[in-house]
Amino acid sequence: MLEHSLLFALTIKIVAVAALVIGALTAAERAGPFWGALIVSLPVSVGPTYLILALDHDSGFIARTALESLAGNAAIGLFLVAYALLGAGRGVAAALGGSIAVWAVASVLVGQISWIAATATLANLAVFGIGAWATRRQAASGAALGRRDKSWYETPLRALSVGLLVASVTSVSYAIGPRATGLLAMFPIASASLAGILHPRFGGRAVVPIMASAIRTVPSLAVGLLIITLTIEPWGKIGSLSAALLATLAWPMGLVALRARQRSRMAVASG
Repeated sequence: MLEHSLLFALTIKIVAVAALVIGALTAAERAGPFWGALIVSLPVSVGPTYLILALDHDSGFIARTALESLAGNAAIGLFLVAYALLGAGRGVAAALGGSIAVWAVASVLVGQISWIAATATLANLAVFGIGAWATRRQAASGAALGRRDKSWYETPLRALSVGLLVASVTSVSYAIGPRATGLLAMFPIASASLAGILHPRFGGRAVVPIMASAIRTVPSLAVGLLIITLTIEPWGKIGSLSAALLATLAWPMGLVALRARQRSRMAVASG
């Protein structure tokens, strides 16, 4: 049972994350950084992880894992802030390597703390709130990237490699307990891979607005993880995971509605 479910989960994650990267890349090229960041924030990687955890573990294990992931989501926020501040004027190795180093240090520190839902939520509010303020100029500076000539296989090949990396992390996580599983599940694989594809092609200044915009969209994952942490035991797996998914999707939908309303007001004011 475990072997079959793991294989099923890994296959889903490889395909889903590859599709996520291609979708975010296409959106950034055609519509701009906001839409690329919005796609990156979808629970395409985290979702299958918790689906398979629900098949193989009890509710107590899932609750503890989700709590660690909730705290680890703040480390993703620090990764995004670091890239937004480091990316312009630097090569991909320096920008991406530095940002991953920030995530790694933050994750190690997160792993040393005994979290409860309230403190993990406050950590997310602090990181994403301060991060959104610190990167407000970067988030407002982007435009659609446009297309650049590339080999037809370049994006699918890189996206597939991302999916394989996710699969490797997932397969290791099942042997290391809920704390490490929860933290590893929050490795910013989608954002890092998108930056790794876009930065060499368009330069850091083009990628920075996407990472800065993602600081506004990625908190949706925290909302879903908080719901799992608090409800997986009283509501059961199906009810809790369904509510978490709906809440995670509601956040980006709300941002889209807010963006449309702001643009409508601007159009009325200018007309």
